[in-house]
Amino acid sequence: MLRKVYIWIILSFVKILNFCKIAEKSGGEGVWKKQMMGRKLRILQISKPVLPISRNMKYGGIERVVRDLDEAYLKEGHESFVVAPTNSEIKGILIPTNASGSWVGDGRGIYSESQKEKALKYHAEIALKSIEKIKPDIIHDHLPIIMQQDYLKNTPKVITLTTLHGALQSENGMSSIPNPTPQTICPFNHFNSISESQRHFFSNVLPVEFNVYNAINVADYPFESEKRDYLLSIGKIGINKGQDIAIRCARNLGKKLIIAGPVHGFRGPIKDFWENCVKPNIDEFELDMSPSEIDDFTKYFSEKDFGSKGRIAYVGEIDDSQKKELFKRASGFLMPIRWHEPFGLVMIESMATGTPVIAYKMGAVPEIVVHNRTGYVIKSNHEQEFQKAIGKLNKISPEDCRRHVEYNFDTLFQARKYIDIFNYLINNN
Repeated sequence: MLRKVYIWIILSFVKILNFCKIAEKSGGEGVWKKQMMGRKLRILQISKPVLPISRNMKYGGIERVVRDLDEAYLKEGHESFVVAPTNSEIKGILIPTNASGSWVGDGRGIYSESQKEKALKYHAEIALKSIEKIKPDIIHDHLPIIMQQDYLKNTPKVITLTTLHGALQSENGMSSIPNPTPQTICPFNHFNSISESQRHFFSNVLPVEFNVYNAINVADYPFESEKRDYLLSIGKIGINKGQDIAIRCARNLGKKLIIAGPVHGFRGPIKDFWENCVKPNIDEFELDMSPSEIDDFTKYFSEKDFGSKGRIAYVGEIDDSQKKELFKRASGFLMPIRWHEPFGLVMIESMATGTPVIAYKMGAVPEIVVHNRTGYVIKSNHEQEFQKAIGKLNKISPEDCRRHVEYNFDTLFQARKYIDIFNYLINNN
């Protein structure tokens, strides 16, 4: 009996130590003390006014994070409110703003800056009104709205945690975060990064107190151990995503490669990259396929002999259901990026289906992919090493890929870390 008591004490102590480590990684000392107490929180998330949130999205990484956290906050017993464009599909309570999102052109395929500013202004106004009405315990800001001028003029005295989804310098070289002001850095406003790499870049600009990795609902992703003979590249078409490198590696090895992702033609450099570096190298275009059609296509594509030059197919912009079908059968996911990506949901989406990742060692990549276990992390610009890694994909266990995401990047775990931080901020502000 005494032996059982000793074992119980030791196991309990180990659990507490593990939780302390989690809290420490999140950056909140003493957070673990509040886990035992618990409380029902009224959480208001502020999404971007760019795209409506839906259950089956195409483009929209931030919107996916907001959607999944909304559901997780509810599962954990909290009230969840989301400020987002009209027609957004969420589980909690939607506070609708602009009618269709600001991701529109001016009729010539050019992004409308005036529409963007108008949408942001209205979004901030609605957010402020909703804060006054709802009186949330915490604001979880994904915009960041606390840096919008209209919001700064009437900053509510509510504890706000801003998740910095972007980079200090965006893909086009412009600053993605406005210069902080005294109102931005005040006792009510706090910041968290989505990777240690991102936190490093922001450290001289903002006081980033916490780090919480992005995540997915792993159970929503089908696992497949039996792979087909094709490589995959998914992402917005652009030089920093490196689709040209993926094409070159596939050609050199005589491999089959499927490319998916939107071409934002309203951005000149992206349009030029597509027209000059990607489109001329595409052997076939297979657009608007249903998930079942994708299954048929990848079976045919992987079994057919296309000769020593391999084969490059482009399937266009895809939604979540199409993406999962492509991921689960691919032998490997290629990510030869040329910029410090703050996170990269596609990497954990790929590994969740059991598909290993090969990526350049930039941004958050080495924090997400375990070298030699869930894929290969290659030194930037070492294209020959990248090609060699493709030849070693069969050494990676699909089961290891899946487990890695289950244990480290599941939305419920992510939500609990945020809730710990919320309680810490509420009790220490």
